[in-house]
Amino acid sequence: MSEDEITKKTIRDIEARRVQKEDLIIYFHSLKDFRRMLVQERVRVLGTVKNPNPQLLSTIARLLKRNFKSITVDAKLLSQLRLLTPEEMRKFSRKAHFAQAKRAG
Repeated sequence: MSEDEITKKTIRDIEARRVQKEDLIIYFHSLKDFRRMLVQERVRVLGTVKNPNPQLLSTIARLLKRNFKSITVDAKLLSQLRLLTPEEMRKFSRKAHFAQAKRAG
C-alpha cells in the first residue's frame, strides 16, 4: 500500500469514526540521527526511564553504573528525538522530586 493510499484510508476511517490503531513510528531526519540514537547505552537509559516508578536521573545513573553527566546527555538527546516526553523529563527534575517528598512528608 502506498503512502497516499494509507493517508486516504486513514481519512476515511476517521470520517467514519472508526477507532484508529496506535502504532509507534519513529522517524529520523538523517542516518546520523539514527546512529546517535542506536547506541546500546542509550537504549538501556530509555528502558530504565520508561520504568513506571519516578526516579531521579542520579538514581538511574547508579542503577546503570554510569556517571550522571552521561545519563543527563543521553536523556536530553532522547528528549530531542521525542522518545522521552516533556512530562517524563520534568519528573526527573530535582524540584519535582523535592515537591513530591514534601507532599509525602
